[in-house]
Amino acid sequence: IAIKCRRHFVTTQVGEACPFIEEILSTISSIICDLQTLQVHTFYEAVGYMISAQVDQVAQEQLIEKYMLLPNQVWDDIISQASHNVDILKDPEAVKQLVSILKTNVRACRALGHPYVVQLGRIYLDMLNVYKVMSENISQAIGLNGVVVTKQPLIKNMRIIKKETLKLIASWVSRSTDNSMVLENFIPPLLDAVLLDYQRTAVADAREPEVLSCMAAIVYKLGSHITSEVPKIFDAVFECTLE
Repeated sequence: IAIKCRRHFVTTQVGEACPFIEEILSTISSIICDLQTLQVHTFYEAVGYMISAQVDQVAQEQLIEKYMLLPNQVWDDIISQASHNVDILKDPEAVKQLVSILKTNVRACRALGHPYVVQLGRIYLDMLNVYKVMSENISQAIGLNGVVVTKQPLIKNMRIIKKETLKLIASWVSRSTDNSMVLENFIPPLLDAVLLDYQRTAVADAREPEVLSCMAAIVYKLGSHITSEVPKIFDAVFECTLE
C-alpha cells in the first residue's frame, strides 16, 4: 500500500487538515509501542516509501527528521553515555538497542534512497566509531577466550552491528545520486575505519565478509571516481583475505 499509494500520503486529501504522513509521524510512538521488533522495522520501511514521494526537498528533510526522532533519541543517549564511559558498548542491552536502531536505519535507507543522506550524515561518524569499538571488543574477547566466544549472544550482536553498518553504507551508496559528495564526504572516514580494522584483525573468523561486498558495491557505483582509492582497498583486503 505504501509503495503503490505513496503520493497520497504526502498530499492533503479532501476532508483532511494535513497530509496523512503528518498524522502518522505525530503518533508514531503509540503506533509502534505494541509491535514486535521486526514489525517496527517493516513499519519504518513503509513510512519511508511514503516520505520518498515528497518532492519538496525542505519539506522532505523535515519529515525525515520527525520520522527518525525516536531511534535517534535512543542512539544519542547511548553515544552520550559511551563518550563518558566506552564500556557501555559492552552492555548487552545497549548493544541490542544499537542492533535494532541500525536495522531500522537500513530499512529507512532502502525506502528513502538518496534523500536518506540527511539521516546518514547525522549518525555517520559516530556509527564508524561504534564499528571500531565493536571490533576492539570482539578481538579482545577472542584473545581472552578463543574463537568459540563468537558464538555467545553478546559477541554475535556486536558482529551484527558491524554487518548492519556495512549493509547500511553499501545500500545508501548504491542508491545515491551524487558521486562527488559520496567520494568527498563519506568514503575517506569509511576507508580509514573499515579497511584498517579488516587488515588488523588477526583472526580470520573475526573478519566481516560484508567488508568485501561493501567495497564491491562502492567501486561498482562510483566507477572511475574511486580509481585512486582502489590500490588502498586492495592493499587492505587482498592478501589477508587469501590467507
